[in-house]
Amino acid sequence: MGLGQLVQWVWVYRRAVDLDGLERFHHNLGHGLLGRRVERSPLPFGRHRWVTSAQAPAIDVAERARPRAELSDWADERAQLPIDPERGPGWPLGVLPLTDGATAVSLVASHCLVDGRKRRGERFLH
Repeated sequence: MGLGQLVQWVWVYRRAVDLDGLERFHHNLGHGLLGRRVERSPLPFGRHRWVTSAQAPAIDVAERARPRAELSDWADERAQLPIDPERGPGWPLGVLPLTDGATAVSLVASHCLVDGRKRRGERFLH
């Protein structure tokens, strides 16, 4: 579709992240606006539509801690991940332990998934 706009959120915690809580957050994201993908219309003049997505990308926990000075580099790297609102993944969630004991969490999502709104009465198609 040629749609490449992304949205990124980065949270920095002063301590280690509760991975069980993050898993619940991740699971819940998959049941909201991020729990969908874009499906092209089979008709050349038809509108694309949102359909429920059964796949949620796994949380990507970095294998090694990095210094806080590299936080912006890591966030930039996360923003360069392949995002595909049609085939997925449409929203990777990543965790970076920092060498000072803090933790960063990044959520990158396709603009198509998070900035779109359903019209009144519109439903996701299964």
